[in-house]
Amino acid sequence: MTQENDPIALMQQGNYEAARAGFKAQLEKNPTAVNALHFYGMLSIILNDIADGISYMSLSLSLSPDNSAFISNAIQALELLAHNKHGNANKILSQQLTKATKNHVPSALSVAKFYLKKKQAKDCLDVLAPHTSPSFETLFYKAIAHQLLSQKEVARRAMERALTCKPYHPLYSSKEANDKPRVLLIYALENLDFVPQIGDEIAFSIYGGHFDANKFIDINQVNISRLFVSDSDNFRESVKQLGHYDLIINCIADMEVCANALTLLTQFERFTHETINPPTAVLNTSRVDIYQQLSSLSLQIADTNIFHSNAQFAHYNSGFPALARPLGSSTGIGLVKLEDKESLDQYLSQSNGEILNICPFIDFKSSDGLYRKYRVFVIDGEIYPEHCVAHNHWNVHSSSRMTLMKDNEQLRQQERLFVDDISTVLSPAHQATIKQIYKKLSLDYFGIDFSFTTDGELLIFEANAGMRVNTDYLKDFEYLTTPITKIIDAFKQMINYRITT
Repeated sequence: MTQENDPIALMQQGNYEAARAGFKAQLEKNPTAVNALHFYGMLSIILNDIADGISYMSLSLSLSPDNSAFISNAIQALELLAHNKHGNANKILSQQLTKATKNHVPSALSVAKFYLKKKQAKDCLDVLAPHTSPSFETLFYKAIAHQLLSQKEVARRAMERALTCKPYHPLYSSKEANDKPRVLLIYALENLDFVPQIGDEIAFSIYGGHFDANKFIDINQVNISRLFVSDSDNFRESVKQLGHYDLIINCIADMEVCANALTLLTQFERFTHETINPPTAVLNTSRVDIYQQLSSLSLQIADTNIFHSNAQFAHYNSGFPALARPLGSSTGIGLVKLEDKESLDQYLSQSNGEILNICPFIDFKSSDGLYRKYRVFVIDGEIYPEHCVAHNHWNVHSSSRMTLMKDNEQLRQQERLFVDDISTVLSPAHQATIKQIYKKLSLDYFGIDFSFTTDGELLIFEANAGMRVNTDYLKDFEYLTTPITKIIDAFKQMINYRITT
């Protein structure tokens, strides 16, 4: 066969009509020639002969479901059908792909990935439904699909199973490995919450219980790997197989929701030394622990207790008004103010047995009638301001700035002065107290939310590693760009220093 009448060559040249005729001639001689079936079907779809295209492509897929090229071409055909708004044909070919891949996992994964990129989560789950073996890829794609469908608990269980199967994940290929420093990031599977990231690849970010180390790392400068902690043989084996790392960063930040993972990490010597935010230190940062460690310093902090059952609340005697919140909550979510014992009893009757933090409310209203919440980050012992949010309600959090501050130049100027120079708010004595907090907590990186009592004392709301460097409001508060950049740069400098010394 010469190149002039070779249908493959004609197809590569873009002569689709002649190529299709060539494949048709091959099928007349051999009706089951699978390559001819497939390419005749593909070219028919390209040439808008949809019925023939679907029929022949479907037959080729059923005869050769493990042919990765056929699967790839069928996916491209789905793209073309969708683009040309052949909805019914698209549905038929999708069904054929699902049938063709039910006994071949690699093909099913290719199709599932395609559907996820289109955010067609239900189609992804239909393709993967026949595949119940506990492989990482299958469970991972199912987890992403369930999360896209807002089936959070099912998604969480699937992701936990996936990352238990495969706890260790280098974020670079062996071909990309070079002389760049190697950095290991550690995460917990305990109470895992995640956000799908759909792009050229299917990925996810951890939400809650951790701090976002990715914000501080230049992936062009280091090779990143991730390790997910679970009480499993796979995790322990992964730890044994870990090679040399120039730096380990423990991203687990909330011991109230990840205590088991942190405790497990303390059993491995390599995670207790030369690690940014050692697990042993993070384990001592519950609200109760923070009160016990800081109450002897020159500051005010509420005496917080954890209550595991409604009966224990009968013995609460730290005074009213009181604040109650679910264990492990943040950003003011679930936080309520209880004025008296009657309010507490009513609240408990609706709590459904939740584990709660409860503490007395300490007033921090400023002389102008507003409530202010300040945040600083402490990185390698140095203090970096991040925000000062003013609000007309005691439950102040980041989004509160949009209520009063967006159009109030005086309040904006107050925040601007603080983030430009902390000494405008924090006296030398206050700064010395924050340095003492750093020594008490033994954390390399953490945030402090604070205000001042009506007597001018430093009032600590929270101090932990889970606080977020918030870039959500830079468009409306552009002056926050510089202090946030300083925080990110300080963390990067800490990384570089730890790697090079």
